[in-house]
Formats: sequence, structure tokens, C-alpha cells
Amino acid sequence: MDLTTVHAGLTRQIVSEDLPPSEENLALQTVCEEGARAVRATHPEIAENRRILSRQAWKEMTPEARATVEAALPVLTAISEDDLADQFRKDIPELVNDAIGPVPDWAPKLPGADPATRIFGRVSRMSIILRSSVETLDAVAARLGMTRGEVIGIFVGLVSLGISLIS
Repeated sequence: MDLTTVHAGLTRQIVSEDLPPSEENLALQTVCEEGARAVRATHPEIAENRRILSRQAWKEMTPEARATVEAALPVLTAISEDDLADQFRKDIPELVNDAIGPVPDWAPKLPGADPATRIFGRVSRMSIILRSSVETLDAVAARLGMTRGEVIGIFVGLVSLGISLIS
């Protein structure tokens, strides 16, 4: 849990620009994420405990927070390459549907998957890229027909939600 807590804190500070997205900070963020994943991979009881806590957090999440994740799907798929877009199309419906009821036909289960970690990990990395490159942010905003603020708002909202659920 310490690695997860440090990772969440670093991500929050980098996305909010309290810390710069320097090579050192991003490397520390990556090491914490990989370390937490390694602990879960080698200790099944820790992995199971994390799954239980994550499921409970989703059950207690507000409908507005669920709607935030659902609303982000078209944005995330529109700015992602084919494989990453497909992963978002699979993970987001699974994550949202695990929280609200049975999985419909359009949201197949991914056995042994941890969609919350995948989604929010990807989104936090994408947020850092968007915040550190005005050109990339402008290209994404133009592609989606949105303003810079709207794009950043979607990503900051998702990162904040992810941190609250994964921590």
C-alpha cells in the first residue's frame, strides 16, 4: 500500500503541476507503479485484498463519478491509436458495469484483468504528456473540437477519480 500511496501522491502532484514532469519524477512514479504491481503479482492475498477494496470503492462511487468515466470513453478512444483505443473500449465498460450491474453484450469480461489500474495508469500518463506539450494538447483539442480547458478538465477529473479509487 505504501507504493500505491506514493504513486498516487506523485501522480496527483505531477498532474496538478505541483511537481514538474521531470525525468526523475516520472521514473519514480513508474517504479512505484511497477513495484506495487510486482507485490500484487507475487502475493495473491494482497492482490485479492486490492480487488476487494477496489470493488467496494466502485460500489460506493456516486453516479456522477461513473458518468465521468463513461463520458471519457469517446475522448480517450478518439485520441488513442488502434490498440490502445481497443483497450479503452474493453476496459471502461467492464469497469463501469462491474460497479452498476450485470455486464451487457457490448462489455465482455476480461478474465483476471484489473481495468481500473490500466485505465487510470494510462490516463495519468496521457495527462502528463498533455500538460507538458502545448502542441499535443492543441492537436488533441482540435481533433475533438474542444477547448484546451475542456480536454484538461476531462483528464484531471479522471486522474482525481482514479487516485481516489486505486489508493
